[in-house]
Amino acid sequence: MDLEAEILATVKSSTEKAIAEALSGYNGPLTKLVGEVVEAHRGELRNTFEEAIVKSINSEEFKSLVEDAFHHKLAKALVSSFDSSVDKAFSAMKSDPTIRAKAIIAVENIIKESAK
Repeated sequence: MDLEAEILATVKSSTEKAIAEALSGYNGPLTKLVGEVVEAHRGELRNTFEEAIVKSINSEEFKSLVEDAFHHKLAKALVSSFDSSVDKAFSAMKSDPTIRAKAIIAVENIIKESAK
């Protein structure tokens, strides 16, 4: 590529970049224009959003998803508290030699059963 072609390519690239930045930058005219259009149709957009939200909330799929998410969170919370209760009970049992010996035998039996 000769020097003249390189200069033209650089000018073209720089011009494209400058135009893109001017139109899409933080304070660019398109950002302001879109904001103005959205503001002009604020009521319509609000109604559209509200209808979409109401439709979602009333759908069986949404209710099912919320219920599933709630069940998952509740189960997770219960298991978490259950873990600490089990740990406390197990610590108390470990201090009793008789229970400790029975626990060792039970674990050995479980291991033997699963090895079959």
